[in-house]
Amino acid sequence: NQLQLLMFSAAAFIFLIKTGLYPPELRSVNLDVDWVYRRALPRVLQRAEQISGRVVAAFRSTVQKGLSSSVGFIKTHHAPNGVLGEPWPIGTASLWAAVLLVAYLLLAYL
Repeated sequence: NQLQLLMFSAAAFIFLIKTGLYPPELRSVNLDVDWVYRRALPRVLQRAEQISGRVVAAFRSTVQKGLSSSVGFIKTHHAPNGVLGEPWPIGTASLWAAVLLVAYLLLAYL
């Protein structure tokens, strides 16, 4: 059966070519779906990599600037000679502890 199908399809092609009903071959370039992953996808990925690299670099520089300013603020205020680095008198420390406890109790009962 398979040999008959193969022979009759070959005979049909020969008949069409000899009678001129089969269209002539055209010299051309066929672009199939593989063009997408051979040409377009690498270009898209390369462009996305460039854009993401710029975004990451801008984000990183912004974070580094923020961290350095935060560290500078903490060093100036919490250093031993800074505003919050000096020891508080016992009365002031106990007053703030009492104020915080009262605030906590008020928030707990509301």
